[in-house]
Amino acid sequence: MIQRIQSFYLFLVAALVLSMLFMPLAGYSNADGNWQFLAMGVYTMADPAQMVLPAWPIAILIALMGLLACISIFLYKNRILQMKFCLFNGLMLVAFYPIFFLYLWVNGKSLAATSSLAAALVIPLVAIILEYMAYRKISQDEQLVRSADRIR
Repeated sequence: MIQRIQSFYLFLVAALVLSMLFMPLAGYSNADGNWQFLAMGVYTMADPAQMVLPAWPIAILIALMGLLACISIFLYKNRILQMKFCLFNGLMLVAFYPIFFLYLWVNGKSLAATSSLAAALVIPLVAIILEYMAYRKISQDEQLVRSADRIR
């Protein structure tokens, strides 16, 4: 199962996406203070960090993307379904950006603060590329199996 390169790509997607749950995605600052935008919500930068604004849909979306990547690893016996899962997960990765930037804008307005993006926002882009590479390899496997079926 992990011997196939597409399984490794999907494992990387799952690991990268799930690591976003614990990384700061953006930051806010104004004269009153600084805040961090994590997947769960916006937190103060004070020593006992407190949630100021929740962002549960972002956390649920990230967890769902990681879960779909994990599930698609174990669908290696059903390549067509595995390809569908890869496509759906890729669409969710693309949809992450508009949803995130909507939350970034709304939270920035409510805090009256300027926002700055974190390096963790590159992870969905890398995951999209890895999903595409996995999809191509799964498709090549399916074509190989179909060509072998034609020979018999």
